[in-house]
Amino acid sequence: MSKVTNLKIAKYFFTEIDQDGFKFFKLPYDMSRKLGFSLTSLDGSSLMFDKSWDWMMPIVDMIESEGYYVTISFYEIVIRKHSEIVLKQSVTTTKLSAMNKLTTRYISYVNNSSN
Repeated sequence: MSKVTNLKIAKYFFTEIDQDGFKFFKLPYDMSRKLGFSLTSLDGSSLMFDKSWDWMMPIVDMIESEGYYVTISFYEIVIRKHSEIVLKQSVTTTKLSAMNKLTTRYISYVNNSSN
């Protein structure tokens, strides 16, 4: 996964803040408590959605908090709204990689749905 994809996820789910002229992403409380820090740089160098479920699972929780259901199985990951399949992604390498791809597709889906 590229730094660009990590940034796309962060820009959608996190708040950008300016602290003394430095810009950061503010991590949600539960995530920051688990990771041990609450801010990460805007350049994307410290974002780890592509490397750690500790980073990705809070995003899954946020998707679910928007009224969707995420199902992770051996061969695919599915996002549903009620009982309707909205998006799905096959697991071809790792579940984490598939979840990252599906998350970027989810962001595009939500952005296009709200227009």
